Amino acid sequence: MPFKILGSFTKLLVLSLAIGIIVGAFSSFVYKKVRLLTHQTIMECTIVFCFGYLSYCFAELLHASGIISLLTCGILMGHYTWHNLSPQAKHVTSVSFQVIGYAVEAFVFGYLGLTYFAYESFDWSKELIIIELVVVCVGRFVATISLIKFLE
Repeated sequence: MPFKILGSFTKLLVLSLAIGIIVGAFSSFVYKKVRLLTHQTIMECTIVFCFGYLSYCFAELLHASGIISLLTCGILMGHYTWHNLSPQAKHVTSVSFQVIGYAVEAFVFGYLGLTYFAYESFDWSKELIIIELVVVCVGRFVATISLIKFLE
């Protein structure tokens, strides 16, 4: 049973990474070879969004992880496609992603804050909260000290 789960996880991971790599590499190739795309800044920015969304949708279509695929595609696009954008498109794309990221972050924290009041009659476990807080603090401390020692 554990090997079946491990095999399924490995298959999902490899498929998701492959989809992200393929779409990210394809976007870099398209922006490098098709110079027609670099004449309009808005078109360049829109196509960057479309490639990311294509990676996510294609992974979900194949029952893989869209998030892993999107993350992989984004890393590749940030490393390779970014250098093939025009200077104006670099600025517009950067600002657009910052605005969208800020708006989504605000929505998530607002939603979490509002749903807190939906559980007024919910029994909170003080022991669980304290244990989780200790685990997070110890984990953070160990990770920080490990990184400091590693980077010295």
